[in-house]
This record gives sequence, structure tokens and C-alpha cells, in this order.
Amino acid sequence: APEETKASVAAAYYGDTGYCAPGVESVSRTAVDNDAPQRPPDAVESFVYHGHAGRDKLPSEAALPGFASALGRYWGELEALTRALMSLSAAALGLEEDHFEAAYARHASVLRLAHYPPAAAAVSARGEGEAAAGRLRYGEHTDYIGFTILFQDDSPRPGLEVRMPGGEFVDVPPLPSTAADGADGGGGVSFTVNVADMIARWTNDRWPSPLHRVANGAPGAERGRLSVVFFSGPSNDTLVECLPGCGEPKYAPVVCGEYLRAKLEASNG
Repeated sequence: APEETKASVAAAYYGDTGYCAPGVESVSRTAVDNDAPQRPPDAVESFVYHGHAGRDKLPSEAALPGFASALGRYWGELEALTRALMSLSAAALGLEEDHFEAAYARHASVLRLAHYPPAAAAVSARGEGEAAAGRLRYGEHTDYIGFTILFQDDSPRPGLEVRMPGGEFVDVPPLPSTAADGADGGGGVSFTVNVADMIARWTNDRWPSPLHRVANGAPGAERGRLSVVFFSGPSNDTLVECLPGCGEPKYAPVVCGEYLRAKLEASNG
């Protein structure tokens, strides 16, 4: 989008609705893992949508025709997918399938459209050090609330890496979308689904929230990266505590909205 369009919907801070320029967010500041290094600000621009009619900052229809309606449709589809995921999760945990319905009735989910510039541009945006050499586009962190539903573009090496129990980071490439099938001739879209901190706390780390990051591609790669991220999560007033059957609690109960606010404040520095 043109710079004037971005400026017209600029967010006051990262996490607010609207456009966030590169270098505003520094997600590695939110990591509680002592082994996670502190990185320079992240070289990513993003647009955040909260699904609130009349309150989200959206470009005019003249500036970006069809953008607002496309966001609304995608949001609705991901809401339905989240309900299915939470129902399946409850069943897998030995709970009634509607166990999470009340928590998600007024869910505080967030849709984020992210553009990571090509490697050369990322270097110029980040200053000195390892990140400036093109190693990382987005620092090490865990996600904050419920399941993260990620659509990645088809880059040969899109850059998402997750830390394994032994400490090594491994690539998480997107699965290929399915070919057209079915009566309507439509194919399927693949998503990467990630456990975030509230799920880990509910399950007492039975389902852990992994540390992950976004790296640049191979040396010399100049291609940018696009991702569409739906951070699903319960309502802000939900008290998250260890579920029955998940053992002796490792974590104190926490209110989802308070936890999220603390993470966003850390990310904004």
C-alpha cells in the first residue's frame, strides 16, 4: 500500500489496531527464557485487526478496494476454525467438548498481516550485530494467548524456526496446499498451528508453548516474506489456571488480558 495509506491507519503502538512500521516492535523482550538473547527491534511491518466493527482502523474503500471485506470474511472463517480447535482440545484433554465455550464467547483474538522485507532491506533497518547480518527477521519469543493459526507464503525457506527440547532450532516449512477437489473444485489451504502461553498454562505444559523465531533465508536470498497470523485467545477477563487432570500446577492463575497487556508493553519497549 502507498505510504500515505499506511499513515492514515497508523497504530499508536504495536498491538493497537492499524499499521505498525518496521522497527517499532521488539518481540525478543517478551521472552521469559533466560537463554533467549535480546535482539534489536524487528524488521517487520504489520497490520493488526481486532474484528471490532467501527473500532478497527481500516483504509478507505477507495484506497484499498475490497480490503476491509476480505479481512472480515477471513476473520469469520478463522473464528469457526478456532471453535473447532477448542472443542477438539477439550475432548483430547478428557473434558466436555463445550468446556472452553464460555471463555471464547467474547474472545480477544487478533489478526496480524506481516511483511518481512528482503534480506538486504532487513539489514539496513536493524543496525549492527547478528541481526544486521541478516540472521533474524523476528526475535525469539513464545506466543501469548491461545492457538496461533499461521498462513505462510510459499517462499522456498520462509524462515519460521522452532526450538526443540535439545535447544536446536529447526525449520517449520508450510505444508503444500491441497489440489482442487470436491464438488466446488476448491482446494484446501494449509496452516501451521502453534500452542501459545495460555494453552500451556491451562494444560500445565502438557502442551508446551515453544520458543520460536523468524530467520532470513539462505545467504544472498533477497526475497521478502508474507504471513497472515490469527492469534486466537479467550476473553480478556478469563482466569486461566491448571485444568483438571493436568497434574500439580506449575503456574499461578492469571487473567488473560493482564498477561497479554504485560507482554505487549514489553514488546513495545
